[in-house]
Amino acid sequence: MSTEAKKDNKPQTDEDPLLQIIHAKDDQQLKYLKDTINSLSNIATLPVITLQVMKLLDDPDAKAKDLQDLISNDPALGAKVLKVVNSPFYGIPRTISSIERAIISLGLKTLRNIAIAASLTKMFKGKSSPHINPTDIWNHSIAVAIVSKQIADHIDFEYADDTFLIGLLHNLGIIIEYQAHNTHLIQAVDALKLNPEEDFLQLEYSFIGANHQQFGAMLSVLWGFPVHFAYAIGYHHNPLQASTEYQTLPAIINVADYITKTAKIGFNLDSHIQQPTTIIKDLLNIDQNYIDQLIEELPDLYAANRSALA
Repeated sequence: MSTEAKKDNKPQTDEDPLLQIIHAKDDQQLKYLKDTINSLSNIATLPVITLQVMKLLDDPDAKAKDLQDLISNDPALGAKVLKVVNSPFYGIPRTISSIERAIISLGLKTLRNIAIAASLTKMFKGKSSPHINPTDIWNHSIAVAIVSKQIADHIDFEYADDTFLIGLLHNLGIIIEYQAHNTHLIQAVDALKLNPEEDFLQLEYSFIGANHQQFGAMLSVLWGFPVHFAYAIGYHHNPLQASTEYQTLPAIINVADYITKTAKIGFNLDSHIQQPTTIIKDLLNIDQNYIDQLIEELPDLYAANRSALA
């Protein structure tokens, strides 16, 4: 099984590493991706509280009380975090009523990811179009996040704590396209509706000049997330094209995406859903019975946990 490289929070340079991470053809496309994101003020910059949480957890001397104080000073965020912590997803037997107790129960890293996730929900709000509904994208992302964490725990994956947050973020590129290139995105969707056998990534590229994986991966880099976040987001439809050491995480998101679409939860443009058999068997070494079990259980899991992230 592939092992993800160690955490690297440093922004990459406009050299070959970034071209590989973003799967971009050249520096001109990198600039196009950056310029598009920077034109969206509500997306380009993370909320201040989120940046503070990320900075705090990057500090090797950070203590649990530092995160407790930070979240507690933002009552709205604190309430959202506790709502998620007390959801059935985490299965804590007794109600957690304080950030301090939440940190003790789940750990700093999990609480960091929950805090970041809770602060990002507003990005999926907005008017819907005939083919694109931001709320449907968010609902799909919640389900992918739930399944991703379960798969990661099942295979004892090194970055299991990150898979839930990455599952929530994996389709942010579509939100970027929806806000910055709405007309062209709708044209790409219309073209797919006319010919369902077309590759949507290629249609995005034809009409928009990039695809949602690239926009999402670039956003992850600009936000300062670890490099494995960018690879997971940037290759979740084609994990085998990622560098070998980074294939496992996008593979988990890919399989979770397949399971969510099969369960018919939230946003889905695919009229023909194909099981990623090679990824399931060869890369993740998961038994088919387990996949079938997740497909069967997901609707109930999603229904039980959706309200915590609504």
